[in-house]
This record gives sequence, C-alpha cells and structure tokens, in this order.
Amino acid sequence: MPKEKKKITPDGRHLKEEDREYIAAALQINTTFKDIAANLSKDPTTIAKEVKANRTFKQAGNFSDGSPNLCISRRKCEEAYLCPPNERGRHCIKGCRRCSRCNEVCRKFEKEECHTLKKAPFVCNGCRKKSSCFLEKYYYRAVTAHKKYGYRLRTSRMGIQIGEDECMELDSFITPLVRKGQPISHIYNSCPEKMPCSKSTLYRYVNSGALSLKNIDLRSVVRYKQRQKKAAPRATFSRKGRTYRDFLEFTAANPGIHIWEMDIVEGKKGGKVLLTLFSRETKLMLMFLLERNTQAEVLSAINFLEEQIGAGLFLRVFQVILTDNGSSFQNALEIESSFFDLKKRTYLFFCDPYSSFQKGGIEKNHEYIRWVLPKGSSFDHLSWQDIGLLASHINSIARDSLDGLTPYKTMKLLHPSLLERVHLAQVPASEVTLTPGLLK
Repeated sequence: MPKEKKKITPDGRHLKEEDREYIAAALQINTTFKDIAANLSKDPTTIAKEVKANRTFKQAGNFSDGSPNLCISRRKCEEAYLCPPNERGRHCIKGCRRCSRCNEVCRKFEKEECHTLKKAPFVCNGCRKKSSCFLEKYYYRAVTAHKKYGYRLRTSRMGIQIGEDECMELDSFITPLVRKGQPISHIYNSCPEKMPCSKSTLYRYVNSGALSLKNIDLRSVVRYKQRQKKAAPRATFSRKGRTYRDFLEFTAANPGIHIWEMDIVEGKKGGKVLLTLFSRETKLMLMFLLERNTQAEVLSAINFLEEQIGAGLFLRVFQVILTDNGSSFQNALEIESSFFDLKKRTYLFFCDPYSSFQKGGIEKNHEYIRWVLPKGSSFDHLSWQDIGLLASHINSIARDSLDGLTPYKTMKLLHPSLLERVHLAQVPASEVTLTPGLLK
C-alpha cells in the first residue's frame, strides 16, 4: 500500500525572522520546500513565494579581462569589429567576445541564464558550482529577506489603493457632507454602498492629503490638556448613598436597567443653559433650554419631561440617572420624587469628584452641540424649537457603537412613544447638518 501523506495544517501566521533564518539554513543543505514547510507548519507554496519574493540578486561575475559576457554563444563566437572605427580600442583584435560592450552592441546576443533558477529552490544557496559560476545569481539571506518583508508590509498600507476617477468621485461626495458638519462615521454608516474602502482607510486618505479635506476639517482630531488632580470637596447630604461606588453596586445588582447620564452645557456666563440627558443604551440625547443654571430650573425641566411622557413611561425609561457634582443637581431627593404623587420615579447617583470620564458618553456627545454652538456663544437667542431641531440632527447621526444605526432608530425600537412625546424627528442622513448655520 502506498504510504499515506501527512497533511500539513498551516498556522496562518506571518513568517518571523527566526523562520527566515531557518529557511536560509535549510536551503544551504538543499532541503526541499515541502520539508521546510512541514517544520514551520506552513504550506509549501508559502515557502516558495517567500523565497522568490525576498531573494537577493547578485550581478554576474567577470572574465579575467573584466568583461561580463553573458552571451550563450560566447565560447564559439567569432564576431569582431562590431563597434564603429572611431570607438575601437586595442582589445578589439582579440574579438568582440572579450569586450565589455559585446552584449550591448551585438544583435546576435542571447543571454545565458542558469536553468536551476527557473525551478525550485529558485536560489543558489545550496549549489555546489556557485563559487566558479559567473552567471547572474540569486541568494536567500534571512536578514535581507526580513527587511524586504517589513518594507513591503509598510508600503502596502501607504498611498491610495483606488483609481483617480474613483478618488475624485469619493471626494466630491464626502467633502460637502463633512463641511456640513457630518462626522465621517455617520457618512460611512449612512451610505456604505458609496464607500470604496474601509473607514480607517478613509481617515488615512484624509490624513495623507489624497482628498480635498484636511485634518482640521475633522473636528474629532483634537488634543486634550492633561488633567490636574484637585482636592475632593466636602461630603454633602445629597451624595449619601448616591456615590459612584453605590451606582456600580446598584447596576450590578440590577442588570439590564436603563441608565441615563445628565449634565449642563453652559453658554455665556449668567445666561441660558442646556440640560442634557443621554441614554447609555441607545445614545439618544434629550435637551432642555433653561433660563438659568439653578436647582429650581433643573427640577422644573425634569418635572416637565415626566408630565409630557407620563409617570408610567418615565418610571420605565428613566430608571437610573448619573450626573456630576454640580450645584444644580444637589436637590437629589426632589429629582428622585415624582411630580404627580411624590413617589420615587428614578434613582440619582453622582460621579466621583473631577471624574467626568465616568459619564464619558454624554461628555462625548456634547461635542456635537459645540459644533453648532461653540464654547462661549450665547444661548439667550435660542428657542425651544431651535433646541428641538438641534437635538433631532444630533440623534440622526449614525453611530459605530450602534452598528451603523442612529440613536433615533434605536430608541424607536425600544420606546417609540417617547420620541413622539418629546417632539424629536428623524433627519435624512444626507441632510444632517452640524454647523453654526443650522440655527441661523
């Protein structure tokens, strides 16, 4: 019976430098690609491709007179005086096969090549005649091969992998949308069929200058100053039983509970502010325009929300609210109590002092507000209709964290009645605008 062949199971990993050192050593003793592959858990074709792609070329050797003649007929060639008379030298009397220009000017020239380089192993590492052979050679050297591999790996990720026409079409589509204030992630998730590359590649195209967009047009490309540690404030009655540790313990004991983050966005000092509520689950953000940043105004807005959607829906949706230590949130007991019957309508918890990262979702979402209302601008001229329009546009941005869905669509799957009662609307993807021009 014929011997059963041992099946090689490739490990799927790239070759390492030590693997290439083994290949070079194995080629030196004429080991076959099949045996090399078996020892490295690779396919034989992988080894063959590696050797051919990363081998090193060596120029042909010279005759004793210094002329590298690679013609296959050099031993019996009798050609002479092929050069013009004014270019002939004293060596021409010996015949053209001894001249360094022979291979360039002779029309009968036919290059001699080693036939062993046209088949495995494609290199001269293990050849016994290599020391006396003057033909062109190829060698496989581990260090050089690994450098070639690394260079090819880097350069393959550089430059533009799409055609000029395709690049221009992409530029004409994406640039106007970005300049309307739309994030690249929103554009990509809204129109994946128009994207000829991955999202990370699209960011690289912008960074490399392949598109007319620049990094400065992408608002997320920012640097944050290093945060300084500050002394913790004195403990207050409102924080008792409502610390961030209490929040973690409560949510661990009640998995699947709906969590909202709450914060204040300020305009000009002393003017109107925005109260924001952000759903961790759906990324939906509600916004309320307050006359002043006070406890009474915050409580009034939350009571208004409960009145609009009903006590039952408020109790089901706004189960937990996490906020910071701002003075306007210190009336915790009143915020937790229902507007209708003073029963508990939610659980309020506070982040640790100077730890805004503990409610990072709402902090990140505030960037969209600042694209339309830059820091330092006044909110006094805004109306409830303006805030509703801004909230609708922000909640119509497709999010990576929602697998390309918008917060509006995600909330519609869970609580469609909430969207109707807070007067939010879905904005078509191509019409989403997040620039100051939205509210002008």
